Amino acid sequence: ELSVLAAKHAYSAADIQTLNDWALDKGLIVIPLIQTFGHFEFVLKHQEFADLREVEIDPMELCPSYDRSFEIVKLMLDQVMALHVRSEYMHIGADEVFHIGVCDRCRGRLSGEAEGIADNHDLFLSHVARVGHHIRQNKPDTSVIMWDDMLRNISAEKMKELGSHVQPMVWNYRWMKHRENYPEDMWRRYFSVFDRIWGASAFKG
Repeated sequence: ELSVLAAKHAYSAADIQTLNDWALDKGLIVIPLIQTFGHFEFVLKHQEFADLREVEIDPMELCPSYDRSFEIVKLMLDQVMALHVRSEYMHIGADEVFHIGVCDRCRGRLSGEAEGIADNHDLFLSHVARVGHHIRQNKPDTSVIMWDDMLRNISAEKMKELGSHVQPMVWNYRWMKHRENYPEDMWRRYFSVFDRIWGASAFKG
C-alpha cells in the first residue's frame, strides 16, 4: 500500500542495518524521524492518498479526523520501528501544521460531534497523543519526540494528557536571543507537563 512512496534513492533495509551497526560501534544514537501530521506532502502529493488531505488543493497536512489518515501513519511508523529495533527514540515531526479544522470531517468534530474536541488545539493534541500512544503500545520503552512549535500557545491544562505520550523538542531558525518566537510562560508550561524537554538547533539555508 505504501510502495508508491518509496524514493528511488531510499536506503535499503540492509543499508539501515549497516548504519545502525556503525552508529552503535561509534557510540552514536540514531533517532528516526517520520512526519505524521504536517509536511506530509511526500504522501499527499500522490493521488492514491489525496483523500487524506485537510485542504483538498494543498498536500501539506493530513486530516486528523479521518480514520484512514491514522491507518497510513501507523503503517509508516510500524515499518520504521521494524527497521530500528534497537532505537529507544522515535521523532514524529508534527511541526508547522498550518491548516487544521478546515475540512468537513474536522468541522464536524468541532461542532460537537466529538466529545472533548472544542477547538483546533484539541484536534492537534488528540492526533499527536494517538500517534504517541501507538508507538509506545508497540515499543513501551520508546521515547516519542515531537517538534514543539505547535504547542507554544496551548495551555498546560490542555497539554497535560500529552505528557505521558511525547517529549517536545524546542527549535527555532533564529538564535535563542530572539525571544519573540517563545511566549513568556512557555517554559513554565512545558516543565509543568513534560518530564523531558529537548533542544535542537536548526539551519535554513
